Amino acid sequence: MNESRFKNREEYERWKAGGASPEIQAGPGPSPAKSSGLLARWRTLPMWAKVLIIVFGLGLIGSLTTPYRETKRQSVGTLNKSFEIVSIDQRVTETNSVWWRHAWKLTLRNLGNVPIQVNALIEFQDSDGFIVDSARAYNLIVPAGAEKTFTGDKLITASVAQNVDQIVAKVNSSQ
Repeated sequence: MNESRFKNREEYERWKAGGASPEIQAGPGPSPAKSSGLLARWRTLPMWAKVLIIVFGLGLIGSLTTPYRETKRQSVGTLNKSFEIVSIDQRVTETNSVWWRHAWKLTLRNLGNVPIQVNALIEFQDSDGFIVDSARAYNLIVPAGAEKTFTGDKLITASVAQNVDQIVAKVNSSQ
């Protein structure tokens, strides 16, 4: 670092140890103790995380340093305050010696008065409920108070495709 930016060696050493310069600490805002902890965390972040924080805002610094938590998802027949899974169906539409094409159809109902955007996980399960394969659908938009059907397909390896006995949809709000 270039020491000429600092008034004296003591200020440079304080900055190097994780504290901010007097000019930064002088204004309103967090106390020097809090800002030095934040600055120390900032220095430990990888460059890609710093770029994300600068581009998308400082609000991400907490989420980048806290552990990931899985969100709860809706399964078939359960009700969320904003939407309901009306039905989920599947059918084999094409087969060959390598894969089987399983087409799926998911119908959602928006119970609210604003459009919703959701993500869906479609699980192809065997008769015991074990997952054989799965498909994902992102950014599904259902207009306010409406019912909408979404479709897709999944190529499943022929050796296990014949084990698919049921289909389950898990939907979560992407907002």
